[in-house]
Formats: sequence, structure tokens, C-alpha cells
Amino acid sequence: MAFDKEYISRTLAEERLWKPGESSAFTFNGWELKLEREDDSYAPYLFHVTGKRLGTKDTKNRRYTSMEQAFLHIFNEFNENVAIKNRYASLSEAMEKWEENPMKKICKTCGKIIKDDEDYTLVNSGMPEEFVQCWPCHTSDMDNGKVLQCEACGEYFSTDVLHDEEVCGDSFCECPNCGKDIVEGLTKEEFEDEHFIPKYAVVVTFGNMTRGYQIAAHGTNEAMEKLLKHLGESGMNGVTAVHISEILLDEDIIS
Repeated sequence: MAFDKEYISRTLAEERLWKPGESSAFTFNGWELKLEREDDSYAPYLFHVTGKRLGTKDTKNRRYTSMEQAFLHIFNEFNENVAIKNRYASLSEAMEKWEENPMKKICKTCGKIIKDDEDYTLVNSGMPEEFVQCWPCHTSDMDNGKVLQCEACGEYFSTDVLHDEEVCGDSFCECPNCGKDIVEGLTKEEFEDEHFIPKYAVVVTFGNMTRGYQIAAHGTNEAMEKLLKHLGESGMNGVTAVHISEILLDEDIIS
């Protein structure tokens, strides 16, 4: 869940309704955090925040008297050094300045505020699902196949906005930006030419019986191999003749 103004306002409004054991998880500035309502034995510290920083071994385990105190401490990056001045004096100030940060500079994956001198990547550019990622999150999602780069135009897209269609027996994934296949960088016409598999009409004679087949293959040798494999798996023996020829038309001459 995103740690934003809407989430904070809604959660604060529900604070008095939270029962012991109730919790909520969210990400903020590189941290995966969980806020949990403690039982009354910890009073006055009724709220517990635990979490870890992505990509590190850093963890947090703190208790607070209120949600507001917990949220403000999070905004101030868990500062507990009296020699270092807190960035925000109040939660209202933190939320106001947080809203001033353009959303394009906040990593959607980990919630980290991306500074001007840090690398980040725009994903799903120009789409309603557009977002940015900090470099570690982007690298991780690329490695895990959650984000793909178009081979043709170089734009990045999350897999949830991509859709495959079958073309010539293979998957053609149209890039939302340039329209070419996102993996091979080919237009649909080029993809069809590249992946086209010829079809063969095969007539097999079994003594006095004749049966016809249509086989897609790269050449007559492959077509014959597929035929023999099918006949073997089907238990059809006693072949006396095989006639094979390539089908050159996509449509029937006689209908």
C-alpha cells in the first residue's frame, strides 16, 4: 500500500476503531513497514511499527503513543539523534511538503523519494499506468521479468500492460509505444515473414485406405518426421505410400 496523504488521513480517522492485533502494511522511502495496534498491556505505547529497508539488513522496531507520532517519526526517517534537527516539526507540515513532491519522483515500488541527482526510470510512459522506479527497484524488476524494454524503441513497460497475440504460431507482443514486437523489435508484417511456417498437404495410403493430413513444418523432411511421429503415437501401421506437397495458397480456390 502507498504511504500517501489519502492513506494517512483515512488511517488517522480510523485510529480509535483499531483493535489489538489489527495492522496495515505500506512502503515509504525504501522501507517496507507495518503499523500494528498493540494490546493495552503496552499502554501508553499502543502502536507498533516494524519493518526493513529494501536491499539491506536494516530493520526497525519502535512503539508509539499514537498513529500521528508514528507517522511523523517515519517522515523524519526515524531520527533519534537530538543533535540532528527533524525535517518536519508536525505531521501536517510533513504531509503538506510531501504533497509538493511530484509523484514522478517517487519510486512506485519502494516508495523512496528520488533526489534530483539519482537515477530513475520511467515505466509505461504516456499511459495512465505511468510510474517511475529507483534504479535498484528497476534493475530487480528487469531481472525478474516484471518490466520489459522494447527492443525497437527502448521504452520500458510493466508486464501487466502488455498483451500477447498468436501470430504464425508464436507470441507477438505489441509495444504500446511503437507497435512493434517488444521482444524482437519487428513490425507485425516482419514478424509474420520471420515466423511463417509453410503448410504441407500429406496423403497417406494404408493398403486400400487413404487418409489426408495438413502439417505445418519447415521443409518436407520436418513434415515427414511429424507425420511418422503422429502415426507411431496413433498406432497406425501398414503405410504403403505417402504423397506430400506444399500448400501455396492461404485460401481455397474452390469453396
